[in-house]
Amino acid sequence: MTIQTYGNWRTRAAWVALITMSISLASPSEAAKKSQGASAASAKSASTGSANSAKNSGKEWFFRVNATAYDTATGARFDAANAAVLGQLNDSHTGYDRHDIKTYASTAGEKVAAVFVQDDWQEQSGEYVSDYRKPGRASDSWLMSVNSNVSGDITLRWNGIYDVIRTNDPDNRVGYYERENRQHKFMPRLQLIDLTTLIVVPAISDGKLNTYKFTATGPGEVRNFRWVLGPINSSYFEPGSGAFQFIKAQSRELEERKAQWKEKEKREGHPVFGLPPMPEQ
Repeated sequence: MTIQTYGNWRTRAAWVALITMSISLASPSEAAKKSQGASAASAKSASTGSANSAKNSGKEWFFRVNATAYDTATGARFDAANAAVLGQLNDSHTGYDRHDIKTYASTAGEKVAAVFVQDDWQEQSGEYVSDYRKPGRASDSWLMSVNSNVSGDITLRWNGIYDVIRTNDPDNRVGYYERENRQHKFMPRLQLIDLTTLIVVPAISDGKLNTYKFTATGPGEVRNFRWVLGPINSSYFEPGSGAFQFIKAQSRELEERKAQWKEKEKREGHPVFGLPPMPEQ
């Protein structure tokens, strides 16, 4: 995996560490030549298969990101309740559409969550677990936020791109099935930017999926990332999001609701167990 680090997004001073391996080959015997010939044919077949997979890359697709937190103090592992899903669908577009799914409630109080905070969608503003765009765009970007209430390592993992194949049943009802396609033409074009460290991680390197790990320092931390499809330009390194303020506001609101609930429970008793109200002081 090659990781690019940008010390400052304005100057984009970049360094890239390249590791090269040299392999010396001895002159092969006849048996070895035949073996190499068979290997070459096999490689050609595999290459053709990969080419066909790329050629048949669906116009509709999605890419799923999972977040896991490891609490340093207890050693406990916490998986995000939902994955963050980005992609392109025929009836989607930039901005809100019916395929953009809002979280059931704010993720501010969860152990770990990966979401798309849309704070400029007017009445539709909020935290989303999916953000789809119109197909055919070879360059695009998605701002993703990861918030956590534990101190420890957070790991982001992903699979390959999933093609979305639509189908019609005998009753002419439209359905679909999904198929993972690591040879999708967009796989090598997807990159993750950590907007805190300015580290850039490709989704896949040498045919192997990458992961990304960072350390959360404590409750209430919000880390912003940007998924980029296509070439990276300097604007992609700008923090440019109200995600931190939005989730902080949700967290404060959650704490206020908890305080109100505790005060009400103190006065009236727990609604499930039906404890009698405390006597007036």
